[in-house]
Amino acid sequence: PAASSEAYEDGRALSELLAKIIASPGGFFGDDAYAAARVRALSAQRELIVLAKKWHVAICLTPYQARPANPEARRRFTSFVNSLWMRFPAAPSIPAMQSWSIVTPVYKEAILYSARELEAPQSDGRTLLDVLRGLFPAEWAHFLERIGAGGREDPLRYHVHWSDDQLALQVRLWASMRGQTLART
Repeated sequence: PAASSEAYEDGRALSELLAKIIASPGGFFGDDAYAAARVRALSAQRELIVLAKKWHVAICLTPYQARPANPEARRRFTSFVNSLWMRFPAAPSIPAMQSWSIVTPVYKEAILYSARELEAPQSDGRTLLDVLRGLFPAEWAHFLERIGAGGREDPLRYHVHWSDDQLALQVRLWASMRGQTLART
């Protein structure tokens, strides 16, 4: 929310600046000296340069580059875009609405995997964390990048991550979101 309001303020400031330039007597291209001065003034504004770079990247993307690499992200994005043109039925009145159901854990049902569960060998000798890494290799790579370990050899493969409580929680959350239904609710 803070980033979106900041982007909104950046866009509004840019719109006001462009309106002021267009409304000036000479306009943006009144004469060469004036135009050069305006371009220098605009290029000195760091926020405008950042915004222009973002616009440039967005405009110059090919459809292939703009397509999400992850199939699940692609499916969700496609579903969202298709829903924009969907005709929604009128909402029923509150008394006519169906009741909502909530999934709640049953006595001692695991919501987050523990470190012991993730590291315990399964019947095939692999750990649950290894299985999840194998099922979701791209998401594991993104996770490593997010925690600052991207590009290096997998530092979490050698079980050094359980000593850091914050990192251990991140690994447990990552695994639980992919392997434990209740963690996603």
